[in-house]
Amino acid sequence: MKSQRFAFMVAVGLVMVLPLHTVRAGAAEVEAVLKLMPADSTVSVVVVDFAKLDKTIAAVVKSIKSDAEPPQILADIKSNVGIAEWIDFSKPVGMAVPSLSGDNQSILWAVVPGFADKVKTVADAKEEDGVWHLTFESKSDVFAKAKGGYVIASESKEGLALATKEGKTLADEFKTRMDLLTNRDALIHLNFDPIRPMVLAQIAQGAQMAPMIAMMAGQQAGGDPMAMTGLFTGLFDGLKNFVEQVAYLDITVGLTETAANITLASGYKDGAIKSYLAKQKPASVSPMTDIEDQPYFLAIGCHFPGGESQFTDYFFDKMSAATAPPPGAAAAPGAPPTGGANNPAATAPIADSAKEAVQISRDLYRKVEGWNSVIALSPSGMKISGDYLGDDTQGIFDLSKKTMTKVNAFTKSFNGGASYEALGPKKIADATVEQFAVKFDTTNPTAAQAAQMMGENTRFSLGIVGSRVRYCMGSDQDAQRIFSGKVEKSLAANKVVAEAMAALPAKRNAVLLIDPVGVLPMIGPMIGMPKMEPMPPGPPVAISVSLSGEPARVDINVPFKAIERMVKAFSPQQPM
Repeated sequence: MKSQRFAFMVAVGLVMVLPLHTVRAGAAEVEAVLKLMPADSTVSVVVVDFAKLDKTIAAVVKSIKSDAEPPQILADIKSNVGIAEWIDFSKPVGMAVPSLSGDNQSILWAVVPGFADKVKTVADAKEEDGVWHLTFESKSDVFAKAKGGYVIASESKEGLALATKEGKTLADEFKTRMDLLTNRDALIHLNFDPIRPMVLAQIAQGAQMAPMIAMMAGQQAGGDPMAMTGLFTGLFDGLKNFVEQVAYLDITVGLTETAANITLASGYKDGAIKSYLAKQKPASVSPMTDIEDQPYFLAIGCHFPGGESQFTDYFFDKMSAATAPPPGAAAAPGAPPTGGANNPAATAPIADSAKEAVQISRDLYRKVEGWNSVIALSPSGMKISGDYLGDDTQGIFDLSKKTMTKVNAFTKSFNGGASYEALGPKKIADATVEQFAVKFDTTNPTAAQAAQMMGENTRFSLGIVGSRVRYCMGSDQDAQRIFSGKVEKSLAANKVVAEAMAALPAKRNAVLLIDPVGVLPMIGPMIGMPKMEPMPPGPPVAISVSLSGEPARVDINVPFKAIERMVKAFSPQQPM
């Protein structure tokens, strides 16, 4: 059955291609195949209606780009799987790869009407204890057995034995999270137990190389290599902890005539991550309700009530460790520092400053329970505005001011060579706003590009408005707009934004909206496109994160209109 290729085609087809609509089978039909599929396979896939999926894939591809060649997933399956011509692909189809060892043990569950008669048409077909050995010209041999209204098939007897053994099934596995399958058209289930050792080995190899790569990246960016090393070290260690504790990852896909909904849900073994998730609560503050309606490229709203900061504590611990001065950093009495990144006496003050910056950031994010942020890219530059949420508003404000000077030296590797010059307080409406001029280090290789993105005369403004700490990066005119008066119409009330958020689960901690066309006024001229004015936001790609309880889940809503707008934006002859 060309097992590895088949598994890859199915998984990629489900995740990457978004059809217009599909006919959902009844819950009983889906449950029937789940009851036959072992829960311990490395990868398991269920497609509700493959026949409809294949047709709508072609329809979507053509609707977005009329001259595109649609993928022929079903035709490819039929050309490789011996019994595929007999299968009723309008019924749920299951597929599993017991292991990733490549030993031809992939398994297929499918409804085959009249299977008992059709096997008799195959030359040299052999049957033993209900298992048929079928040979097809130019295709792999198939070992098949009828069970529970389905035909179970594999390229090997060993694969078929794995498929028909007694034990926990996918129906058992999903007993406590069947809601993930509500109104869904496909499921991919990844079991981490079989692949954990392999993945951890690969992470260990990457972690060994990370410090060298990070040091080189930091030096080339004109920033602090130690800071970059700390970031890389923390990320690899966090990834290692995730792989050690994750038990499964479920990907479910639901499709309508206008959009695709994808859910990634993960569960964990007993440990720090599972304990952390058990303490979390859903957001009690609606995102983007106190941010005015405006053009945006990216908008974020989140709320993690309860003050839990285990992740930030862990992250900042790693950063602190990476920026600690090396042994023997103290200079000899009377010996002045000679400078140079490799001189311990010279790096000790830098490490001390970075350590202080880390602590300020940690103190800030211990107080912050949520925030909103809106980023727009216009021909005049990048505009950023938003607010912090938390009970200690004054404490958040004071620490935010400190980050503008103390953290700047630490984050030089990541901010495009930007620094902030305090301009003092300024009264805007009823708010006393602290302002900082954004400066760029022209000796930094990335400074020119960052300056072009931000625009001239950029200011960072910070002030308390009501019960929130509001911030704005842009011109003085932008600051006047952000800090003056009441929000007349919130971004959450925008029609396309409201529709996008309504497509996401109500129980969530964070929402991310991305309007792909919103970036074009800024990057268009960089890639040879004519200069264009900002456009009203269209239907965004919407993503939500839910961390309260198990499973933790990420939900993604992709409207086809967003894809069409992007394609048309690169075709000036087509109106938006």
